[in-house]
Amino acid sequence: MPSEANSTSQEFPMRICSRFKSLLAACLMLPLVAGAAPAAEEKEVTSSVISFTYDAPHRDRLVQATIWYPALKGGYPESIGDNPVFRGVPAFRDARPDGVRHPLIVFSHGSGGNPSNLAWIAKRLASEGYVVALPTHQGSTSADSKPETTLLVWERTADVRVLLDKLAASPAMSRMIDSSDITVMGFSLGGHTALALSGARAVSSDYARFCDQNPASMDCVWFARGNRMIPGTLDLWKIDAARFGADQSDPRIKRFVAIDPAMAQAYDPASLAVMKVPGLVLNLGAGNDVAATVKPDRMKAATPPAIAYESVDGANHFSFLATCKPLGALWIWLEGDDPVCQERGSRTREELHQDIAGRIIAFLKRTSVAIN
Repeated sequence: MPSEANSTSQEFPMRICSRFKSLLAACLMLPLVAGAAPAAEEKEVTSSVISFTYDAPHRDRLVQATIWYPALKGGYPESIGDNPVFRGVPAFRDARPDGVRHPLIVFSHGSGGNPSNLAWIAKRLASEGYVVALPTHQGSTSADSKPETTLLVWERTADVRVLLDKLAASPAMSRMIDSSDITVMGFSLGGHTALALSGARAVSSDYARFCDQNPASMDCVWFARGNRMIPGTLDLWKIDAARFGADQSDPRIKRFVAIDPAMAQAYDPASLAVMKVPGLVLNLGAGNDVAATVKPDRMKAATPPAIAYESVDGANHFSFLATCKPLGALWIWLEGDDPVCQERGSRTREELHQDIAGRIIAFLKRTSVAIN
């Protein structure tokens, strides 16, 4: 998979809240604890963020997750995702929820990514009235990604399903979330997670064949030899084909958004043809600027009319990542990683983010009306 600055994106700080019987209740009550430091006040605050961990039976350690949510003013100021490459997103942590139930978005990060690098879009969505939950997919994060563990895609969908179970069982979260309106969203390999949870099934032999025919594709290079900092190899012909292509759909999902979804050439057309939820496949770039591995032509020919396809002209795959610092590109070059700070055209990453977010929000609003 195209990486998301594997060795440079710092993991976000975690509060261990899973030990409490009511998941997240302690986190959400932190501003009320006697003796706590005075909360910062900011009239314009419209969202807040909490972090926590949860148990998942398919994982050998706790899964880290972040939730952004509409909030009242207050909380503790923090820069989310700041590191030598990327600018942090200013946020207020642990503010009071606004007391209203909101639609839920579960957002799956890409290969070599993490929830912190998606803070820019999560904060924007929370400011529009959505609760956004972002699990950390072990084995394909900025902290632990390697070729051998990247394509355990059935573990990613399980991360989401267990997270939905935990949120539904939490009295605190049930007061914040409209469980009848759940969207799954993902970028790159996370786009596959979103598609799989919505009914699409990928065929491992089709993907292996694609890489045989396109060995220079960034994702195929990653599986062939890793990179300078993270050597490794994965024989795509030896993937567990049954688990890779199994039905991972979840009936709680009402719509999906897949941004530059990985393995676009490997989806079974028969599974695409019977997808039952509306969706948006959003490509970063147009025409020949779209990388072959995420080019949606094969998908578009098979999916129902309720699945829309759009493209963001002037963008590239890495435009979806956080805004880079002035020396971010140099740092990435020294690390030998992918060119995550480069843009192709005249539009800045901030301008591209506005375009991307606007398209996603417009889709969410029009499909919410259709579903409700």
